[in-house]
Amino acid sequence: MYFKIGDFLVSFIIGGLTGVCTFWVVGTCWNMLLAGFIGMCIGTVLQILISLIFMPLFGHLEIMIPSMITGMLSGMCSGMIAVAYPLPLRIAFVPGGGIGIIVCLWVYKRNRKIQGVVP
Repeated sequence: MYFKIGDFLVSFIIGGLTGVCTFWVVGTCWNMLLAGFIGMCIGTVLQILISLIFMPLFGHLEIMIPSMITGMLSGMCSGMIAVAYPLPLRIAFVPGGGIGIIVCLWVYKRNRKIQGVVP
């Protein structure tokens, strides 16, 4: 249970911080495709840095798979949201953190389907 809580916590933190940083960098006058790409790059860099901090606590592969997808996806989505809807920075954590939780749930669901239920 300790590792599952860590997965969700790290994905939420990575997604939220990626959202905030992307909203801070990207403006409403940007091209949406470019904003998504820049957000993905920001998410990847943050994912690497934050994962290095949490890997000794929660395990390397337990953290790497969900956080890798979370960083890229929340960066792309937050970049495109930042272009379409200018939100204040205090609310920018919510879309990224929500994407982090959704990605972590999806990874667990797919992993259970691939491996099956262990009795």
